[in-house]
Amino acid sequence: MNILGKAYALCIFDFDGVILDTEKYHYMAWRDVFAGQGVMLTTEEYLPLKSTGRECIIEAVCRRFSLSLSREQKKMLAEEKGKRYAVHAAAISRKDLIGGVEQYLQLLRRMGCKTVIATSSLAAKQYLEAFGLEGYFDGVYDGSLPLKKKPAPDLFLHIAKEQQVAPEQCLVFEDSLAGIEGALHAGMDVVAVGGIRAEKARKCVEDFLPLIPETC
Repeated sequence: MNILGKAYALCIFDFDGVILDTEKYHYMAWRDVFAGQGVMLTTEEYLPLKSTGRECIIEAVCRRFSLSLSREQKKMLAEEKGKRYAVHAAAISRKDLIGGVEQYLQLLRRMGCKTVIATSSLAAKQYLEAFGLEGYFDGVYDGSLPLKKKPAPDLFLHIAKEQQVAPEQCLVFEDSLAGIEGALHAGMDVVAVGGIRAEKARKCVEDFLPLIPETC
């Protein structure tokens, strides 16, 4: 399908921060967890860690702040993060959908373009069902897969192979530096969502409204 002036057969969407504005809740949970370790994690410090997975985030913060934690302590931090996120995210509703995302998904469906989710989140399916969005996607690939986390290209390449689409025919929508890097390493084009600046992205947008033609 012709999207942004190029023919694509598959659009790949990250979930947190691209479909649903949950990243603020993830940050708040990590902030709380690390505060218990005497570390004040800022949003700027968290930004490069988005979408890399719990283990990678904990390891990165430990290196950054010289925290010496045992494997068991790191496991407990990961579990605590999950609990705190559940508390912060209890109020998530359709109002947290990224601007224009549902209209854009409807447009892609009318165009006949395949769409999938590529995320490290384990809650994506739950939210898609809760908000009636599951019908817009041909597959959900999440953190339950035994693949390297972003910025590794493994998830993107796995999706392309399973969907039988060449990487160069895939357009990825990402809001994290790790996700953008992974998609580019996979040989795919990227649209950066959420205002993140990415020099090699085909387009950088705050949300999906600028991508929807006025005739729609």
